[in-house]
Amino acid sequence: LTSLILIGFGIYLEWREYALSKNPSQRQIKTFKNVSEFYTYVRKRVEQAENQVDDLTCGPFEAELLSSSDKEALDKYVEAIAKICIKKKVVYREVMSFPPIKRVDRAEAMINKNIYSYHLRYYEYESKAIPPLMSFMIIDEKEIIFGLYRHPYLPPEGEIRIAVTDREIVPLFQDYFNTIWHGAKIIKERERVDTALLQDIRKRWAPHLIEK
Repeated sequence: LTSLILIGFGIYLEWREYALSKNPSQRQIKTFKNVSEFYTYVRKRVEQAENQVDDLTCGPFEAELLSSSDKEALDKYVEAIAKICIKKKVVYREVMSFPPIKRVDRAEAMINKNIYSYHLRYYEYESKAIPPLMSFMIIDEKEIIFGLYRHPYLPPEGEIRIAVTDREIVPLFQDYFNTIWHGAKIIKERERVDTALLQDIRKRWAPHLIEK
């Protein structure tokens, strides 16, 4: 009897493996232990993108950088954005929030590369007047990666960073991003660039912000 049970269980495991290969799970979740691991994964997925990346960038990214390895991982991810836009002609749509004023530096650096498929829009707000905003990125309308969301009320230690592939959740956030994109002000759209607008943002915010 024991032998029959083991044989039956073995057959079940083989069937289950076959069924999973034919019908892969609709939901996959990956968690990250630290900031460095998170941005390393983000860079990898950006480099693997085939068609489009949608990126909602809120809050000061410097707030979560706790070590030199964190900063290095972030820098490599930012460098990957230009590379995929140029090499693979992936459409990169980014929505930034101002403040922080340091984000203007990053925006100008990308714009100065004159990359056709990189598009940038923005929102301005008084950071103390609204709840924390969540940053996230969508890869090829298939995977969503959640990042910074605690600033300015709690320290970044303890933030939960995950990547999710789900046929129901991803379309929700894709529609959410599209709505945000629709309402955002344009800084760069294809060959159209409003450099004067960026300079105006810098002038208006710089005197009022002291960033560590």
